[in-house]
Amino acid sequence: MAKKKDQAKFDSLVAAVAANQTIADWCRDNGIKTTTAYNWSQEPAFKTAVREFHAAARLKASGLLSRALTAAVVKALRIMDNPLADLPTQLRAADLVMTKAMIFAEHIELDDRMSELEKTGKGNEEVTDQKNG
Repeated sequence: MAKKKDQAKFDSLVAAVAANQTIADWCRDNGIKTTTAYNWSQEPAFKTAVREFHAAARLKASGLLSRALTAAVVKALRIMDNPLADLPTQLRAADLVMTKAMIFAEHIELDDRMSELEKTGKGNEEVTDQKNG
């Protein structure tokens, strides 16, 4: 693991690699020898930290998308129910809401089915049977 005094640099390298910056570029920008940075990048703690960084970024993006999705649905529903909007616009909004709701429901159903298969282990048996078949 990186020495305590280098922990901030180690963490900075993790963030840079997680953001797809090359180690060589990071070294040039931070005054660290490339051999040191490459050694750090081979440590299990480094790889774990990059995975955790990616997981945190996905979680943040998911939250932002969730809020945006809610706003988009509210906007479409308001257009659909707006008596001042012309009929074709209201119908397009209604069609959008219905279409997206059905797709969303299908994804939820598939996710539930996959979760159930994972719990019972049945999905793994079928894949193994197909490979051996």
